Amino acid sequence: MFLLLADRDQGLVADLTMLLSPRSIQVACSSLEACDHMSNHVFTIMALDELTLGMAGLRALADRRADGDATPALFLRAERSGVSELIEALVAGVTDCVRKPVRAEHVAAKLLDLATSRPRSPRS
Repeated sequence: MFLLLADRDQGLVADLTMLLSPRSIQVACSSLEACDHMSNHVFTIMALDELTLGMAGLRALADRRADGDATPALFLRAERSGVSELIEALVAGVTDCVRKPVRAEHVAAKLLDLATSRPRSPRS
């Protein structure tokens, strides 16, 4: 499993890295980093934080979807995000979502489930 983890929450990043070890994890702490990783790597699964990703990241995900990429993407919603933000994420192509604050164990379980139960990307 090769995971893109786009999140600025260093505590969550550290916990997920420990829980998902020895799997490979590429961490992005900004929208720019996330977009760069999305365009240069093929991932098994992606965990994308709403505040870290921003609109540029959602556009990058939508572009991947338009190119036929079906890599599962778990959207980590901000605590105060509304329905319009969720709709934007769904339109961009997120596979599933959880609302923060969330326990790292819950995110890890979701990621492992998505990675094993969804079809892989045609690019992988």
